[in-house]
Amino acid sequence: MYIRMNKNHLYYLYLFLFLLINGLIYSKEIKIHNKDNNFYNLQNVINNNQNEELRLYFEDDYYNLSEIPNFSISISVQSNIYFIGNTNGTTFDYNYLKKGSFTFNFSNNKLEIVTIENIIFTNYYDAEKQESLYMIDLVSNSDKYSMLFNNCIFQNNYQNILSLHITSNKKTHENPSVLFNNSKFINNREKLIMTNHNYDVNNIDTIKSILIQIKDCYFENNRGLFHLLSSSIIFENCYFTKIEKNSYDTSRGALFHSGWSSENFIIVDIKDCIFENININSNTPLIHSEQIMLTINNTTFSNCYSDYGYLIDVNKHRYSDIVLKNIKVINSSSMFTGSYCRFTIEDSIFSNMSFKKSVPAISNSKYSIYTIKNTEFNNIYVGNSLFNEESTFIFSNVKLNNITTNSKPLLYFTHYNVEINQLEASNILCIGEPSVTSFILFNSDELYSYLYINNLNIKNSKSNGSFIKLIGISNNITIENSNIEKIESYGPIISNTSNMSKINISNLKFNNNINNNKLSCGCLNFGNDLYLSLLNSSFNNNYSKSNGGVICINNIINMELKLISNEFNKNSAINGGALYIYNENNIDMNENRAIKFENNIFKENYAEYFGGAIYLKFSKINIIDAINNEITLNEAGVMGAGIYTSHFSCKFLNNVRNFIFTNNTISLYVNDYSSKPSYISLDTKLSKNPISIVTGDYFPLSFTMYDEYDNKINDVTNYYSDIILKVSLKLKKIEINDDEDSYIHNTKIIGNVGSFINGKCDLTSFQIYANPGTYILKIAIENYNDDIKLNFDQIEIQVNSCNSNQIKMYNTDLILYCENPSCKSSCPVGKSAYCKPYYESNINDINQNICLCFSGYYGTNCQNKILIDYRYAFKFFFFFFFFFNFRVF
Repeated sequence: MYIRMNKNHLYYLYLFLFLLINGLIYSKEIKIHNKDNNFYNLQNVINNNQNEELRLYFEDDYYNLSEIPNFSISISVQSNIYFIGNTNGTTFDYNYLKKGSFTFNFSNNKLEIVTIENIIFTNYYDAEKQESLYMIDLVSNSDKYSMLFNNCIFQNNYQNILSLHITSNKKTHENPSVLFNNSKFINNREKLIMTNHNYDVNNIDTIKSILIQIKDCYFENNRGLFHLLSSSIIFENCYFTKIEKNSYDTSRGALFHSGWSSENFIIVDIKDCIFENININSNTPLIHSEQIMLTINNTTFSNCYSDYGYLIDVNKHRYSDIVLKNIKVINSSSMFTGSYCRFTIEDSIFSNMSFKKSVPAISNSKYSIYTIKNTEFNNIYVGNSLFNEESTFIFSNVKLNNITTNSKPLLYFTHYNVEINQLEASNILCIGEPSVTSFILFNSDELYSYLYINNLNIKNSKSNGSFIKLIGISNNITIENSNIEKIESYGPIISNTSNMSKINISNLKFNNNINNNKLSCGCLNFGNDLYLSLLNSSFNNNYSKSNGGVICINNIINMELKLISNEFNKNSAINGGALYIYNENNIDMNENRAIKFENNIFKENYAEYFGGAIYLKFSKINIIDAINNEITLNEAGVMGAGIYTSHFSCKFLNNVRNFIFTNNTISLYVNDYSSKPSYISLDTKLSKNPISIVTGDYFPLSFTMYDEYDNKINDVTNYYSDIILKVSLKLKKIEINDDEDSYIHNTKIIGNVGSFINGKCDLTSFQIYANPGTYILKIAIENYNDDIKLNFDQIEIQVNSCNSNQIKMYNTDLILYCENPSCKSSCPVGKSAYCKPYYESNINDINQNICLCFSGYYGTNCQNKILIDYRYAFKFFFFFFFFFNFRVF
């Protein structure tokens, strides 16, 4: 069988063979029994027998160290020393006293090793709780020492166990300074190891000169285990449970603490370990360090909590390197807090975590750098973000699933650059206040910073506010090769309110997303000073309860927009089924900034009111290029089934006609493009101007409303039926004075108000009563807040007095009107007679008016026709004939 060994294994094998050979030749063996002379004189026995390697065999099961006369057993290490208990474990019982502690002084200039095997250390106790008192003290002025504990048990001890006082600046051998192998630590109340490094220079070589290795060990119900100063420690294949802080105020970590000074730098390597069922009931983290190089590999943290809120606190003023690789954090407190750390998190899983405190779920370390790769975050409920926002982040192949935040953004970034490459997120719930909660909040603040997103895949998630928020003074945003699907938010899915942004989006699949906020525009919302490039992307089945089924751009200060090779299918909104761009103020467009539409497809989009595919409204714009864009089968409820525009220049209006339109409809009627009502024309043909009428005459008028493209407003839904056209008269001679009273003095008009039905307004019953004079017809449009031009000349009306056969009458306002005279019923008016007024004005007296016969009628009531007697006519003709012939002849 072939056994593979690494360098360390080979080293220990060679060391074992070396010691074995030398032991056979040079070692000295002494058996120590409980209560024998060797036991009571243990210090002398050891110090006087080190001419060669010394092996001490403790063959009894039990030794009472409190009976040793020496308060402390001080050993000067001159050779390798072995303390060997029996195979079942030999107990060193301190009997709740502090007598019998060991001090090992290494002073030789060659490596000496003290090995302790199969010993059970128990009941070490100091009633005075002296922090400087330890069961075992190790002292050396160099790195020429090593202390090995193999198969030992430390149990029920109430005082510190091991202290190292070292002066060394470089490690000259590969042996650990201290090794605990296959040992157990149970119910110990104070420190396990304390290191004191007395060398002034604090560098990597100095730190590595003290190396503690804990291998294959079991820890249960211990407190404040390791207090390390300028040293390094390795945990390998260990199990930890039920850890608490010790009783000393100087200890700030339940597992280990590196000291108060920022100069105390430590190196910690934890691999193949399990931390389980730990509940620290004090304001203490599991690990505390001012400066640390921490590596945790293939390790599990399960059910690990601290009232501190975090398991690891690294707080310093220069960067500490922290590497987490292949770790699992399950149902535990937040991992990190502190500042100025460089985190590398790889191949790890954080899951089943719920937080009562409002702390970041993973790390609250600020001013740090995070590189997170191949890592999953699952089943997390947090009242905060995953990480502290004031740091730089790089995400690569990260998965987020079934995570809820009830307050802050889940991923919160401020001030610093962020890179996201291949991030998958599903079942994300952001249930905090709409103004606070979101999935991502990127805030460049007053610094210019960038957010780069590649291969983002988000689906099946909800937010009480916008899902992704982009804010700050100036930033650069890139989103490419990404998929956003089935997101429901109370606000835009992506909202950018930054003062100045350069945004590049390409190869984005954006499908089945919903903005449920009626007051917040679009599923993608942009504004202010904006450069937006949107390329090679598809948008399908998105919906906004406000405007802009996909994109809304509003509150624009300056803008350059490029939409190239995109598809918008089956999106819907109130206005602008796919695209909504709206700005009432003038846009300060630079000459080189423009809007470009090229090779886009808008198909089967729907707007409840205007712009089935596109809604555009600007007060000012320079250039819009439109090339090879297809607008097909879109629908709108009112106008502009394909495109609806407002306030555009003729240059753009011509470009709209360059779009390829196919069967865009409003209630089954084709309406490819339209705009707001632009002007009203007069359909009634007027032969001359002014027009002469008699007061009281009917003057029917017909008007038609057109859009900016000179298309008649085919208002099949009667949306514009509330627009009122109202006609009034104004005396021409006082028009310059604009006297409002002139609208009502001397005139009375009937049927002068009408509405537009399907773009037409017909005043068929328009009737004018006025005193004789020249009047101007005034047209007013009501119930419409925008401007509509009147595309016809001013109409003048010459109102004449009554006809000669009419009676001039005046109403209470002294407005002239005409009445036909009334005669008695016996007068056949209109048949054989007419009624002539007796008075010219004011009185229409039926008894005084005169019944006059038409020509050819006679009689009292004009009942008789005047007949011709043809006998006289014949006589006349005969006379004339003969008279004429006579003259001729």
